[in-house]
Amino acid sequence: MLQIAFPVIVAVVSFLIFSKIFRGKDKTDNGFELNYFKLSYRRKLIRNLISTPIIIVALIVIYFLSNWSLPVYIIFVVCLLLGFCIEALYNYAEWKRDEESGM
Repeated sequence: MLQIAFPVIVAVVSFLIFSKIFRGKDKTDNGFELNYFKLSYRRKLIRNLISTPIIIVALIVIYFLSNWSLPVYIIFVVCLLLGFCIEALYNYAEWKRDEESGM
């Protein structure tokens, strides 16, 4: 359990720290930006959609390389895809909200 919990905790703490650092700063809407937290919501949505094939390939590789039972793997895939869809919907809604408030 520690093998899963530790990376999740590190990811959540990193996310919270970077969110706090880049809150209220100018966001990039053109060109390349490596840092996810410097992107506008439109660019975050685009990055989210571009990463779809990468996630699908990663799930296939995990399926063949892991020794998880099928129910555990299905739960993992459903949780990952649910989070991915929620993130895409959130970024879309925030992009449209920012677009309306900018006009």
